[in-house]
Amino acid sequence: MFPRTENALKYTFHALTNCISESAQTKTENTYNVINQLLTTRTSDLTITNEYNAEGLRTGKEVKSKGVDLTKKTNYTYEYDKVIFETDSFRRNEALSD
Repeated sequence: MFPRTENALKYTFHALTNCISESAQTKTENTYNVINQLLTTRTSDLTITNEYNAEGLRTGKEVKSKGVDLTKKTNYTYEYDKVIFETDSFRRNEALSD
């Protein structure tokens, strides 16, 4: 038996084979910069924005909820190329270990 088409997901890819959109009940759209880093992910409820440093490491992530006045920002601290510490917008800190 074949799956019903109304429940099937449709994916759209760009030339570098990154998924730029997914659609079904909830649409997801991703945007990338010229060096193939994920900049934003959008759904009907959320917008997630990533920030990168000059070395290409993600230094921050911001999650905004639509319809709710809530934004969560996470900052990443690195030692060489490993995340060793996270700080969020609620001033909570979390040390990470291997």
